[in-house]
Amino acid sequence: MPAPATIAAPSRAEPFAITRKAVVAKIRDRILQGVDRKEPTANVWLRNGATTRFDGSYDWHSCIAAHWAGLSMGRLLGDDALAAKFVARLPLADLATELDRMAQGVANSEDGSGRVRSGVAMVRPYADAWFVLLLAELGEHKGIDKTAVTTLRAKAEDALLQQLEQSDFPELAKSSAPDTEARFSGGYRSWLFGYLALSMTGPSNDAARARTSALRTQKLDPARTQLRATQKDSLGDFFDVVALHSLVERMESVDTIAPVERAFRELPATLPSIREIHPVGAAISETWPFALAASRHEQSRAIFASRMDQLLAREDLWAEDFAVSSHWLPQFLWFGMHLEITGAGRYPATAAPLAEAAAKPRPKMTPMPKPGTPAPWFPMTDRDGKAVSLEQFAGKVVILDFWATWCGPCKQAMPHLQHIAKTYADQGVVVVASCTNDERAKFDAWVDEQRSTLPDIVFVHDEKERSDDRGSLKAYGVMMIPVTFVIDREGKIAKAVGGYTPGEVLVDAALAKAGITVPAEILEKAKQDEEARKARSKAPKPAAPAKAEEKPARSGL
Repeated sequence: MPAPATIAAPSRAEPFAITRKAVVAKIRDRILQGVDRKEPTANVWLRNGATTRFDGSYDWHSCIAAHWAGLSMGRLLGDDALAAKFVARLPLADLATELDRMAQGVANSEDGSGRVRSGVAMVRPYADAWFVLLLAELGEHKGIDKTAVTTLRAKAEDALLQQLEQSDFPELAKSSAPDTEARFSGGYRSWLFGYLALSMTGPSNDAARARTSALRTQKLDPARTQLRATQKDSLGDFFDVVALHSLVERMESVDTIAPVERAFRELPATLPSIREIHPVGAAISETWPFALAASRHEQSRAIFASRMDQLLAREDLWAEDFAVSSHWLPQFLWFGMHLEITGAGRYPATAAPLAEAAAKPRPKMTPMPKPGTPAPWFPMTDRDGKAVSLEQFAGKVVILDFWATWCGPCKQAMPHLQHIAKTYADQGVVVVASCTNDERAKFDAWVDEQRSTLPDIVFVHDEKERSDDRGSLKAYGVMMIPVTFVIDREGKIAKAVGGYTPGEVLVDAALAKAGITVPAEILEKAKQDEEARKARSKAPKPAAPAKAEEKPARSGL
C-alpha cells in the first residue's frame, strides 16, 4: 500500500456511473450507434464474403465487446429496455453457430483463401475473452435459457483455455538485442486478458476450473516477478500490462489490497491515427484496478473518479471518430465502471442495479488504531500451531506486519524485515509477521520454504483466514496490505507504515517513535522516502482537453 494520494475524495459515495449520468448516457449511445452501424467496416468475416452475428462496431471483436457492454449497462443501470434490446440481438442458436464458425475460422477459411482464418487468429485470445464475458453476462438476464447458456459457456471457455494453454507467457519472443527478455503482450495476444475473463466469470464446470487453476500455477505465478517489473509497452498495446496484472491480483483478493500507486500516462494532444490510437485504450485500462477497489478503499475511489473525469473530458479521443476510436473505447470506459459497480467484477453477478445500490448504506469499518492507543491483539498461532500473544513480548518493541502469501509487495518486504529483526534485536525489537486473509496450508508451505532465509521473524497465522472476523480487519481496520505497526514497550501503537517499496527505510525510522536508537543516516533516508511518496501521490485536478500546440498535462499519483 503506497502513501495515500493527496487528492480530494468525491463528495458523494455513489458509484461513478450515478454521479456522471450525462456522460454515461453518451457512452451508451455510442455503443448503441456502433452495433447498428455497418459502414465503414474492418470486420474480418464481412470483408471476406462471410456472415456474422457481430456485424457492427467497425470490427468483429469490438462488436462482441459492445454487446457485452450493452447487456451489462442495461442490467446494472436498471435500463430494462436497453437490456431487452441486446438480449433480442443474441439468439442462442446464432451464438452457437458463431462459436462453431470461430473454431472453423482458425482451422480453415470461409473462401478457401485463408484470409478469414488468418484474420480470426490475429485477434485471439482477445475475441475469445470477450465472448466468455458476453455469455456470462447474458446468463444474468431474465427470460434466458440458463442451461443452454451454460452449455455455450463451456464451449467458449474450452476455446479460450486452449488458446491460453498453447500460448507462451510472456507471449512475445525475446529479441536478438543483448540484455533483453521476452515481453508480455498488451494487444490481441494478451494472455492476461484471457485469464482475467476466466477469473471474472468463474468457469462453468469443474474441468474448466481445474484447467484455469493449472494456468495460474504453471504460467501466471512464475511470471509475477517479471510482470511487476514490466515498464515498457509497444505502440500497438491497448492494454496496460501492469494494470491487467494488478487487476488479476485484485480479483484474487479484492477485499484486502488496494492497487499500487503509479503515474498515469499522458494523453495525446489530438486524436491520433487509427494506427496510433491503441495507447489511449491502455490509458483507460490503467484505471481498472482502482475501479475494482473503489467500493472498499476511499482513496482508490477518488483516484478512479479523478482519472475518469480526465478521460471522459476528452471526447475528441473516444466519442467523435467511429473508425478510429468510438467503435471500441466506450466499451473500455464502461468496463471500468462495471468493475466499480459490481465491486468484484465476477459472475454470477451479485451487484444490485445502481438505483438500489446507491440507497444502501456502506458498512461501518473499524478505524485503524491511532498512535498512543493500546495495540489490539487477536488469536494467532505460529507454524507449529502454538498460540502467540502480545503478553509474551512484554517489555519488547513489536513490529506487527500484516501480509499474505498471495501479496507480492508483502513478500518483497520480508528480507528487509529480517534485516530489521536482526539489526535491532539487541535493543529488544521483535518482528511478528501475521498472515491474514489467507489459507493455513498456503501459510505453512510458504514459511517452510522461506524459514531458513528469514530466521529472525516470528511467523503467525490468523485462524479466521478470509472471514470478516480476521484480526487485521476487525481489530486493526486494515483494508490493504502490507501494513506494519510498531508497538512500543508499553503495548501501545507508536506508528503505522503502509506499503513497501524496495530501498525504503520507513519502518526502520518508525522504531525511533518507540524509543529505539536508529542511525541518523536512516532517519534522513526515511525523510527522503516520505518526500518521494508525496511527490508520487500528487494528482492534478481534471484538465480540459489540451490544444494541439500545448503539451498535455501529466497526471501523476
